[in-house]
Amino acid sequence: MNTVISAMSLDYPPHKLAVYISDDGGSLITLNAVREAWRFSRFWVPFCRKYGLNLRCPETYFATQEKFIGNAEFDADRNILRERYREFQEALEKNSMNESKSVSRDHPPTIEVMTDDQNKDSGLREMPLLVYVAREKRSCHPHHFKGGALNVLIRVSAVISNAPYFLVLDCDMYCHDPSSARQAMCYYLDPKHSPHIAWVQFPQKFRNMSEHDIYGGRLNNFLALHSIN
Repeated sequence: MNTVISAMSLDYPPHKLAVYISDDGGSLITLNAVREAWRFSRFWVPFCRKYGLNLRCPETYFATQEKFIGNAEFDADRNILRERYREFQEALEKNSMNESKSVSRDHPPTIEVMTDDQNKDSGLREMPLLVYVAREKRSCHPHHFKGGALNVLIRVSAVISNAPYFLVLDCDMYCHDPSSARQAMCYYLDPKHSPHIAWVQFPQKFRNMSEHDIYGGRLNNFLALHSIN
């Protein structure tokens, strides 16, 4: 759920941002986890905006050993958020123990929209949309794996938010830089290069990779050594 929360915390106009999570297993555990993530995000996102945090993945933020310099108000708010995050983790753990972990290959579609209705009339939302999507799956019909899941998200989003751009994240990623979406948009809004661009890919580099990694995803530092004659 840290992927979902960090995406909702992006430095982007909230009324133009919608986060869709695809649950191909149609698991009640995942749906309840998304609901808990929404509840926590209603405190976490304003906290990130108020203090301009660069690290907006709560798991990484609260695990870091860095010294955060702030006033008494910041320290108090941070301690409150730390406690809320602990409660959020406990809720996820309790949910995983009480619900079945089985994944269904035959289930009807489920869509649940979570939104902040406080500014519904004004057209300006303080929180991004969060939408849970479990597409219909039948064992007798091909589901086309990740491509099929993305096609369903595009169709659902066309009805709900109808945004012209979308950012695709895997569930084990988080948005390291809150301005990353704005940076990607620079390519699309460039009048010189935009007509020739269909997709912007951020580099994926990982630590602690297996020695048998076949995808070249290891985060390496290259040094050029020159001998002195």
